[in-house]
Amino acid sequence: MSEILKEEEMSFEEMLDQSFKSTYTGEKVKGIVTGIAPNEITVDIGTKHTGYVPLSELTSDPSLKPEDIVKKGDEIELIVMRVNDVEGTVMLSKKRLDAQAGFEKVMAAAGTGELLSGTVTDVVKGGVLAVTEGVKVFIPASLSGVSKNDSLDQLLKQKVDFVIREVNEKRHRAVGSIKDVLKEQKKALEEKFWSEVEVGKRYQGVVKSLTSYGAFVDLGGVDGMVHISKMADHRIEKVEDAVKEGDMVWVKVMEIDDKGRVNLSMKDVKPEEKVK
Repeated sequence: MSEILKEEEMSFEEMLDQSFKSTYTGEKVKGIVTGIAPNEITVDIGTKHTGYVPLSELTSDPSLKPEDIVKKGDEIELIVMRVNDVEGTVMLSKKRLDAQAGFEKVMAAAGTGELLSGTVTDVVKGGVLAVTEGVKVFIPASLSGVSKNDSLDQLLKQKVDFVIREVNEKRHRAVGSIKDVLKEQKKALEEKFWSEVEVGKRYQGVVKSLTSYGAFVDLGGVDGMVHISKMADHRIEKVEDAVKEGDMVWVKVMEIDDKGRVNLSMKDVKPEEKVK
């Protein structure tokens, strides 16, 4: 028998052996993506079984579609969920395998201040759940960055940044905080503001709150005050006649007192200065 025939025969035997290879629940396998549908992908794992991964086992992120995660020809690692020898199919999961590796990353981030990103998937009793690296992290309402009077629903399906406060390895649970991230971001903005601010400088800010004598404007980490007399060239009877909460306004820094209070003016900003 020639060497070529021997090689072909060996290759055929290997392929035959592979096609009858058993697959077991819980086994880690590698597969090639052969098809992508709206609710699942099909995968060749090198056995007689037709492998498929339902969307629910492909990712924990509800905002993603199969084509956002894989493309035809990709080789991916999976874990066997269920084998059906009668139908010749095997259900696989990428999400479960990702979650195992993801939880190790989450554990490593605990208490370090490392910034993680995820999508809020559920509003639950006492807080929200955010998915990062295939892991669901519980973020208590008190650490969500949402005020007590506002609904946590505003975070649903939103991308958020958070740090890991603590983890319970045995129970596979982690607690995160968006509030800590917002606090650090505000601190950084404050430092930037105070390093650059000077009398005469103009800012575009957001009206944060109103009083009977003026309005507080968020300049980016620091609030300044616009007195009612500095809101317009003409006399204003009520602050509400000039601005409302949430308005974007142009202001000029008129004074920074010895207590760090920033006094602003809207009327002293010239029209040509109202350009970014």
